[in-house]
Amino acid sequence: MDGRKEARSPRAFCAYEIRPYFLGYIVVPREAAVSRCDAFQGLDFDHSELAVPTNIDDDPYSWAMHRIDETSKDVNYQNTVTGQLSQPKSDGGHVSNIEALLADVPDPAYRQLVAAVIHAFEPKSDLAVGALVATSDGMRKIDVEVRSSDKSRFTAIDIVDLPLGRKAGIEVVDAAQSKMADVKADAILVCSNTGFDAVAIKKAKRMKIGLISVLRRGDQRVKALIEEVMYLRRVNLNPIEISYTGETERPQDMTPGALKYEGESIDTWLVGRAMRIASFNPTIERTLTKTFNLKNPTEFDLENKRIKLRSFTISFHPHVKWFSQTVQLDVTTGVYDYLRGRVRLPIEGVNAYVVQGINFEKAIPLSSPPETADFWGGLIPGEIDVRFIMFDNLWDGLPDYISTASPIDALVRPEDLTTRIASSSPETDKDFADCLRPHTC
Repeated sequence: MDGRKEARSPRAFCAYEIRPYFLGYIVVPREAAVSRCDAFQGLDFDHSELAVPTNIDDDPYSWAMHRIDETSKDVNYQNTVTGQLSQPKSDGGHVSNIEALLADVPDPAYRQLVAAVIHAFEPKSDLAVGALVATSDGMRKIDVEVRSSDKSRFTAIDIVDLPLGRKAGIEVVDAAQSKMADVKADAILVCSNTGFDAVAIKKAKRMKIGLISVLRRGDQRVKALIEEVMYLRRVNLNPIEISYTGETERPQDMTPGALKYEGESIDTWLVGRAMRIASFNPTIERTLTKTFNLKNPTEFDLENKRIKLRSFTISFHPHVKWFSQTVQLDVTTGVYDYLRGRVRLPIEGVNAYVVQGINFEKAIPLSSPPETADFWGGLIPGEIDVRFIMFDNLWDGLPDYISTASPIDALVRPEDLTTRIASSSPETDKDFADCLRPHTC
């Protein structure tokens, strides 16, 4: 693979087993198979079954046969003198122009990185790198070809690796649109290592052509710097008032935070609920009163006493200051979707989402809240959305992080745990319980 340099031959294809072979172990795991291959595919065999085909109509024989056929077409298409791809031929030079725009990636290692990242999203699909597809105008090259395991969907991915600082323009989108029709792909993505300009993004949205950059934190092959404007909030909930109703009279001089259940402060729990309500109702600035009725009268600890309560109430007034700040985003492995303006992660595996540049002291103050669409938007599986909120002037006994799970939750009537506050904007009426579900918030 090192020796062939810029040549397209010889080619290497890898299939790896996805079922354990002995004592629950996979002999050659995926990470060992994908590092040096033009294409890689997981097959439903163990190590022994993968090595010995039993039927010419099934994998692994069928998989190997198709790779040989693909390579034969590729070799026939090469210029036998230079070893490089010859220019595609067509009557009007249309295909040649497209291939000039979506030419071979100067750095094959970057194309391998793109393929590896895409494979993390589509581990069960059949991926091919530098595949050729027969069209009415001749053979067309596709940097990364993704075919679903049932062969029902074909996605073409072309890679643009421009010099650092130069974003891909509208001509790349036009070329991708034409190529998608020529190769009869169900979808086409253009992956740029330096991003896309605003005109390209606008047209791609209209033409439904995907624009992405792959992300792999710490990998020197990645040039793309993903910057995004984030909206920050500083929230002051004061004045805060807490009251209780129960069968035992509350002492007048009770210290804040002293009343507890299973060691957790009721006051802290109430302030945590107020923080959630303020977080998920970002445009509401008025005095709010929230009562939490208990399912049954319950005893709570107050130093060396026991107090039985039926409900507790918190009243607070969110005062919100909005800021904007440009930050940098990165992930262990993922893609940035320019059409949706979001980072997307593979559903499986361990990952890390990194936001750099948050500084409340240097953020730009806003005179009014941003449009609700900018901070309430539906996410699709794998997308990440993070909001930064600083709560000012809360008492010293409050922990830095309010847990989303508490034994106190089980005491309260479920209908009282909602964070929904009636407002004129339905986008802001989100229920915190919904936001605990994957890919929702």
